[in-house]
Amino acid sequence: MPKPVELLSSEAIEAALQKNWKKALILNKEILDYDNENISALNRLAKAYLELEKYDDAKKTLKNVLKLDPINQTAKKNMEFAQSRRKVLGSLPHPNIKNFIKEPGTTKEFTFNILTKGLTAKKFYLGEPIEIKVDGHRVSLHKTSENELIGVFDSLAAEKIAACIKRGGNVKAYYLSGDEKDVTILVKTSIPMFKAEKQDVKPYIKRDTLEEPELELSISEPEAI
Repeated sequence: MPKPVELLSSEAIEAALQKNWKKALILNKEILDYDNENISALNRLAKAYLELEKYDDAKKTLKNVLKLDPINQTAKKNMEFAQSRRKVLGSLPHPNIKNFIKEPGTTKEFTFNILTKGLTAKKFYLGEPIEIKVDGHRVSLHKTSENELIGVFDSLAAEKIAACIKRGGNVKAYYLSGDEKDVTILVKTSIPMFKAEKQDVKPYIKRDTLEEPELELSISEPEAI
């Protein structure tokens, strides 16, 4: 027996509260199968599309809302968000290939579990500069644009980085890759501070293999339903 719209709506709202956007997508589509002019379901569907980074689908859904209700404020705000996301993603800087060259003793990869709540790998782009902060014996990484804490180096790595800076050297860090709350950062020092590897200079990536990253920058969040 099909579930009534009221029950589906309750389940869709609960899925959104739990940030289970794939489930929310399915539930709101089921509601729209019964009533394709259900504005609440359309707005919730658009919200799910936005969270899943399906911006074209979100815009199409929001256009339907605005046809039915031209002054719907939730739809208007989310449409602005969807349009701004496309502009931002289309203007991400192209990574500098020089930042990915591996040199013995001066480059090392580190993987961190992101400490700031709400910050995920989706909010970084390939080659993004990462800020390094030294506070006594504590050396930490921060997302430069929002100053959000990414992670803290272990004592051995922190000692090497601090020593490089104390000796007048430069230390830079770049985002390489990530998976939800785990990110891999490449650290480069102007003075050899890390254990040299046996291989020769080797690029991490080739210019002709670079692809446009599909990562989210931190801008205003879409309107909640």
